Parts: sequence; C-alpha cells; structure tokens
Amino acid sequence: MTAAAELCRITVVGPGGRADLAVPVATTLADLIPTLVEHVVPEEQRTANAEYGAWVLQRLGEAPLDPDGTPETLDWLDGDRFHLVPARDPLPELDFDDVAEGMATAISRQGDRWSDTANRRLFLGLAAVALATIGAALATAPDTTALAATAAALALVLLTATVVVARTSGDRALAAVAGTSGCGFAWLSGVIGLAGADRAFTPLGALVGAVAALACGVLPLVLQRLVVRDLPVVPFGVVVVAAAGAVLAGWLHLGLDLDGARTAAVTGTALFLLTLFTPKLATRAARLRGPQLPRTAEELQIDVEPEPAADLVSRTGQADRYLTMLAVGAALVFAAVVPGLLADAGWAQHVTLGLLTALVLLRSREFRNVVQRTALVLTGAWGVVAQALVLAAALDPVWRITGLAGLLGVAALLVTAALRPLHRRPLPLWGHLANVLELCAGVAVLPVLLQILGVYAWARGLAG
Repeated sequence: MTAAAELCRITVVGPGGRADLAVPVATTLADLIPTLVEHVVPEEQRTANAEYGAWVLQRLGEAPLDPDGTPETLDWLDGDRFHLVPARDPLPELDFDDVAEGMATAISRQGDRWSDTANRRLFLGLAAVALATIGAALATAPDTTALAATAAALALVLLTATVVVARTSGDRALAAVAGTSGCGFAWLSGVIGLAGADRAFTPLGALVGAVAALACGVLPLVLQRLVVRDLPVVPFGVVVVAAAGAVLAGWLHLGLDLDGARTAAVTGTALFLLTLFTPKLATRAARLRGPQLPRTAEELQIDVEPEPAADLVSRTGQADRYLTMLAVGAALVFAAVVPGLLADAGWAQHVTLGLLTALVLLRSREFRNVVQRTALVLTGAWGVVAQALVLAAALDPVWRITGLAGLLGVAALLVTAALRPLHRRPLPLWGHLANVLELCAGVAVLPVLLQILGVYAWARGLAG
C-alpha cells in the first residue's frame, strides 16, 4: 500500500477479464464495486445485475469481503488479487485437510485479533495513565508552591515535546497525548498554586488554571495553522472550548458574584447556544462558503468557477474537525455543569436542567459524525440519569417504585428503537415533532433562567 498517495494497487478479475487498478484506501467497497464492475464485467451482465449489492469482491478461497470495509481496514496490500463475482453465486471457500491450519485461518480472519496498532494504542494509553497519576500525586502532596512550579515545568516540557514530535515524526497520536497532558498540568499548576492553607481548591485557583490551560491549548492551534501542520487539531480544540467554558464559569462566579447554581445555569445555556452556531463557525474557520442565491441575471455569473477537488476535500475535512472539537468541548462543559445545577436544586434548577438536557439530546440529531453525536448523546444521558437519581432519592418508596416503572418504560422504548430495521427511515412526522419540541424547549429556557437569576424578584422589588 502506498502511504504517500493513499492508494492501493490491486488486480481485479471478473467475468469480462482482468484489470490492474489503483484504488483509494479510505473508500468503502460499496463505493468501489460499481467502478470495478465497469472495468471487468461485460455490458450484458452489468444490465442483468444492476441492483445494489449484486456484486461482491473476494479473494480466491475466502468468503466475500465486507462491503462496508475499506482497503485500509481490510488490510489490503499492493499486488493483491481479487475476484469480482455475482453475490448470488460467490466462489466457494477452500476446504482444509488440516484442522489446525483451518483453525488458524479462521482466527486470523476475525477482526478482534491483537495487532501492532492495538499494541501502540495500549502503550499510549498507559503513558496517559502514568501522566495522570503524576498529576494526582501533585494535587494531593502538602507543599503547594514547589508542586505548582513542578506542574508548570512539566507542562512546558510536554508542550515542547508535542511540537518536536509533530515536527519530526508527524505522530499525531503521541502529540495528542503529550499536548493534552501538558494542558492538564498547566491547569493543575494554577489550581495548586492558589490552593488554600488547608489544601482546599479555590475558585480563583480554578479560574487561573483554566486560563493557563486555555493558553496552552491555543498555542498548538496557532502553530498548526502557521508552522507545524501535523499537530492534531481536535484534542487541543476540545481543551480550548472546555477551558473557555471554565473561564466563563469562573468569571460569572467571581466577577459577577453568582452562586454555583446560577453560574451553572448560565454556563450551560451559553454552551447550548454555542452548539446552535457550531456548523457555521466550523465552515467559516475552514474558509468554506456556499454560493449565494442569485437575484438578477448578472449574479448568475458569480461563484461559477470550479473548486479544485483536493483543496475542497481538505477544507471539508478541516471543517469536520472543527465541528468535532466544538461539539465535544461543549459536551464536556455541559457535563460539568450538571452537578452544579443539582447541588442545591429548587424547582427552577430542575426545570432548567431538564430543558437543557432535552435540547442537547434533540440537537444531537443534527450531527452526523459518530464522535460528535456520541458526545452530545452521552452528555444528555448523563443529565437525565443524574437528575433521575436526585429526584428518586427525595421520593418515598411508593413513588420511587412508580418512577422506576417509568424508567423501565423508557428502556423498552429504546430497545424498540434499536430493533427497528436498519434501512427503514423514520417518518417525516418525527423530524417535524423534534423541531417543534426543540423550539418550545429553547423558548422555555429563558423565563426559567430569569427566575434562577432573580430577575423577577428584582422587578417586584422595584414595584415596591
């Protein structure tokens, strides 16, 4: 496989002959097979087998390949030979005259085998655990001044190592582990340095630590745009968004003297508003702009020049990465404000949390990327679970059992949704209903938020 050009050179044998082709390693077989059919299948057989999934690709003596796989995930190599055959009449698999050889072949075909990639991920994960252990040890030791300086030094060393690794080897995974750990130590240096005499963390220390983490996250993003192209964008972008949310919360608490519940409510609402504008922010950051609708005949000649394919694909990938970092960062901040809303919750805090949770879950349907949607759904689920546990703890046994029966019904509905046929689209009615619910929940947040902030009490005081 040629890593530079991201192409794999293979030979495909079909009913109409053979062809030597170079195929992209990141394209699924379902997208590749129609192109392969045009090269090695006669016209009359193409017409007779034109429906989707009519052709499969397989190695001689092996089962047909997964159409959802890619050359990269299926471990194709340059020079591999494949057969393109009708799906209803695939080539038979070879029989084994040696049981041990058959068992070894069957095991090697399974996708859960340990590999060099898994080995590398394991060691990187263990390295992250070791760095987290160092941070925990620094946070619990008695000497604050020396340990704050130690955390700051570790942050500087790790961020420097991040730039060096990305510049010399282009190892983005290692750079992400080292860089995000450096941001964590920068946050820890602020928290430890301003801890009280009893080692209690102070709001001012958390704010200073958030500012330090924000600066350490912005620096790699700037270097990525200017000098070091191999620095990963998403991890540092998530750090920046999460740290910005922490700075906002610290400013609301210390600068405006809001209590924990009010700070959490305002921060959660602000982060939800961010998710509304994330697609536009991501496309603008990637310098993508759709053509404007023409209003006159002269405007029909504007924005008609074709975009270079490679440049457009690259900028689209950038926009998707920016969208990921905004969505995941917002999800992390929202997850952090849930305990703040439930710490001393009255009816207004519970209603606000329920509305924000519903809004996050409803908004997640607009995100098509797996990481983006998963982050928002898990955050919304965390809000539902935390609020349900708090409410259940305040109920007497009879009502608690009733509430648990309601949760059992919710679980049954989720199982029903999971059992829905994969290719059956939901009715348009559900999409319109979700839009209406999102609009109603969004409108309802503002008056409840004003109740939490005490605006109504202040207005009543003005009236005497």
